[in-house]
Amino acid sequence: MIPLASLWLRCHPSVYAAKSFIERRRNHFPMTRLWTICLSVFVYANQTYHYRYSSKLFSKNFPLVRDGKESLPSIIFGVCANAAKPIRRQAIRKSWGRDVAVYYLVAGNWNGISEEFVKQGDMLWVDIPEDYRNALTPKTLAFLYFGSQVAMTKLSADYIFKTDEDVFINATKMSRELMVNDLPDYYGLLRNDTAPIRNVTNHGITSKWYISVEEYPEDIFPPYAHGTGYAISKKFAICHWRRFVWNLKNHPTDHTTTEVNWPEEATYRG
Repeated sequence: MIPLASLWLRCHPSVYAAKSFIERRRNHFPMTRLWTICLSVFVYANQTYHYRYSSKLFSKNFPLVRDGKESLPSIIFGVCANAAKPIRRQAIRKSWGRDVAVYYLVAGNWNGISEEFVKQGDMLWVDIPEDYRNALTPKTLAFLYFGSQVAMTKLSADYIFKTDEDVFINATKMSRELMVNDLPDYYGLLRNDTAPIRNVTNHGITSKWYISVEEYPEDIFPPYAHGTGYAISKKFAICHWRRFVWNLKNHPTDHTTTEVNWPEEATYRG
């Protein structure tokens, strides 16, 4: 495990592309755009993950969400997406994600998404193969780390909200819901006492949620956030990283990776 002080240094948001990276990309991107590509790392289950994000959204003024004269909490959305399906991301950009802060969480081959990454400036790319079983967990954790340590400060956001590309969000109603529920630290469905799926097939169909005993030997998962959508306050997100993520075991699905370890003062609605 990398020492904590060393990890904080490596993960600092001011860590930008090295000279060698610039030289390799000189012929691919205009230099005026290259500097929006930021590099960082995080450690999970004794493994280091590298990711890239764009700082382009940091300079954009998002409209203040209001309910009458009252300001509603601001949210940064992280959408787990398939890198090979840009049409889905474009549909969100033209619909519910048009005037809100949205980052699309992708993986896979960098050359396959680099043009969209630079042009749109709203993507977070993790340097791992893009597949359902192995990419969702690192993409989710990358967003939780990036959101709590970088984006929430740069965009003055109150919450980060993780969801999927096949979910439609009414951002204004979501903000209002957080307000009427007294600004909870966690908002969403919380799963308790859920057992891993041990059957490889279900009616002859291979289950994508199958988890072997070798992957996860315990009989019950810890309480975890349901991956369809959940909001986490800045206080909760920062606390989660500083106190708990270093000790997380490897979880083969993104839902169960987001273990909810409650600070004593945390509030929950869902």
